[in-house]
Amino acid sequence: MMNLLAPQNLVRDPARFGGTAEGDCLRGRPVIENGHLLRLDPPHGGDAQMILPALNEAHVHLDKCHVAHRIDGIGGDLHHALNLMRADKAGWTMDDLRTRMARGLDEAQAAGCSRIRTHIDWSDDGRPPLAWPILQELAQDAPGLQGAALTAPDQWADMGFAQRTGRALAQSGGA
Repeated sequence: MMNLLAPQNLVRDPARFGGTAEGDCLRGRPVIENGHLLRLDPPHGGDAQMILPALNEAHVHLDKCHVAHRIDGIGGDLHHALNLMRADKAGWTMDDLRTRMARGLDEAQAAGCSRIRTHIDWSDDGRPPLAWPILQELAQDAPGLQGAALTAPDQWADMGFAQRTGRALAQSGGA
């Protein structure tokens, strides 16, 4: 079996994890149980392959993925970007969102992300936006996917908004 190199600074307890120190890494033969790397046994000759843990992506906007090609005038400040996105959002459909969000999720997963938190523009009245049920569909096949409501801080002062939004987030595991 091939040897692995695990960066020591990414291992919780290098002394218990095993392997042999080699520079900043631990080198050894993997001991895997139920799909999880438990430890490294002493190395057995030959080359070694570097391993890294899966990545966590804490801030993406899957509902806004893959729209740049259809927006003119990109550049400027945040307010300009918000206005451009608001104009594009007027034409969003369930199919458009599903296609773009799935593509963005696939790309993140292919890049090694196993946990992904996406911010979704929340509706002004506190009801889930068009993208929310699509996110829930995608999360069925991507257990590390979590949605977070993107709102303005002052919206939470409106009790109706806070209650509707809070219920929708609690029911769907959102943040």
